Amino acid sequence: MKIKALSRSTVVRENSGDQKKLSRNLSPTLNPHASSIEYTRSIQSAKLQRIFAKPFVGSMGNGHIDAIFSSANCRDYLGAFVSGDASGEVKLWDLASRTEVWCGDRKTGHNKAVSGLVVGNRGGYGVSNDSEENDGRCFFSCSVDKTVKMWRLGVVHSGGGVRVSKEKGEEVSKGKKRKLKDSDSDSDSDSDSDGDSGSDSDSDGERNYDSDSDFDSDDSDDDSAIPKRKQQPQTTKNLNNANATPSPSPVKTFTSPHSINSMDHHWNDPLFACGTTNTLEVFSPVRPSPIIVFKKFWGEDSVNVVRFNPAERSLIASCSSDRGVGLYDIRTGGGGGMTSGSSGLSKTILKMRSNCLEWNPMEPLNFTVGNEDHNCYSFDMRNLSRPTMVHKGHVGAVLSLGWASTGREFVTGSYDRTVRIFNSRSGTSRECYFNKRMQRVFTVNFSGDSKYVISGSDDTNLRVWKAKSDEKIGQMSAREEKAMKYKEALIKKHQHLPEVRRIVKQRQLPKFVRKQTAVKTLQSDSKKKKRDNVFKHSKPGSVKYEGERNKVVVKEID
Repeated sequence: MKIKALSRSTVVRENSGDQKKLSRNLSPTLNPHASSIEYTRSIQSAKLQRIFAKPFVGSMGNGHIDAIFSSANCRDYLGAFVSGDASGEVKLWDLASRTEVWCGDRKTGHNKAVSGLVVGNRGGYGVSNDSEENDGRCFFSCSVDKTVKMWRLGVVHSGGGVRVSKEKGEEVSKGKKRKLKDSDSDSDSDSDSDGDSGSDSDSDGERNYDSDSDFDSDDSDDDSAIPKRKQQPQTTKNLNNANATPSPSPVKTFTSPHSINSMDHHWNDPLFACGTTNTLEVFSPVRPSPIIVFKKFWGEDSVNVVRFNPAERSLIASCSSDRGVGLYDIRTGGGGGMTSGSSGLSKTILKMRSNCLEWNPMEPLNFTVGNEDHNCYSFDMRNLSRPTMVHKGHVGAVLSLGWASTGREFVTGSYDRTVRIFNSRSGTSRECYFNKRMQRVFTVNFSGDSKYVISGSDDTNLRVWKAKSDEKIGQMSAREEKAMKYKEALIKKHQHLPEVRRIVKQRQLPKFVRKQTAVKTLQSDSKKKKRDNVFKHSKPGSVKYEGERNKVVVKEID
């Protein structure tokens, strides 16, 4: 005899407005239409994902006055970002508010294009770090004017301002610390920027912080009282005036006999390497001249890119103008020049020149290069005879590349005026970002948390994009977050089905990119058809198919 008893739910709602939790039996025999319902929901989720895909976040301040050639973010701090342009201007930005902190112009910075930027480690540069304003962190900029300049980074605050410490030897009236008032986060103006305080006259193009016309002091007995800057109307004259933003001074300057094309800082030690038009040089911040110089070991003309390995402390990878990608060991050089025991480790020659190179931060055995043939190639440093993956999608030369801190994705900027995001295990891009006004993209970077992408282009603007185009910015409720995860799980489960795959992969592209893609597809199909005809009408065994990855490398040099 079967007895059915009535039961009441013991679940207590936290609020009277909450929905009642219902228990469901997920047995497939009781839910025969569950699969079809999930399939319909996955299609709806994929469509909604594309509808709400708005990747563009905004631009950084007023940008630069010339094409942006280089940029860098801090490896252990999310707030700081630096960029340099073709006029020699270097700017420090606060990523949280997308505002300019200070600008180093041609008077104090470089008088030619900034070819490289990198943020160093904390301490080890002979700069004091005994206060909150100065934590000992510096960044470096190099230029084709044959100089490398070291700048003090300071502490970046999320409120839209930076407190930059005072240079040694400058005057500070009454021993008080000076700080510019934080700029309004809702304003797009760059005029409320911070810089190193000094006692310069207005005729020199800089402000005198001790002048009563620029600051109003608070009457307080505390020695740490901070004077505040008077609010000024944001006009075009103020933005373009050199006196509007104090120009900082570099801490140190290093010189090279050759033009510098690229630079990178060691991940742990106070060392940085420079790729010049004639050599590869390694500097120590405490010495004015290079401590190691590799002089044309393989006969290359110039070194275009140089990068330190994240794990191997003495390993450097470089790209040269002779289409080569080489590996160096800095332990084999010394004394300011190549010694008898110095040598490069290995080198491979590709069909076309590589413009950028980056190591995978989570898999330091692998690195990726961006090539002139519109493709990116991932290599394992233990075997440079063939790439492990070919990443396609661009229709112009790949000019810049940057890995996410997760090591799963990297972003590329191209001559075709687009930004693409690739998965490390995929040959095609998952996202393609573009803007009507955006020109050739010379530099791209992931933010420290891998949630945003910063691109610098030929139109003098720095743009911020979402790494995940449909991701919501801001806090989500628990129910909303749960619903988002459920939709993503549905799309992932049914992504192999044609309809879902078509919706997920569909992207709107510029007219120029669509036309060039069609031309490349036609050329590829014609080559494949010709190869099949030759194989079909040739003697068996006389013609062999050659894999795509085997065509990349021309030769390997030990």
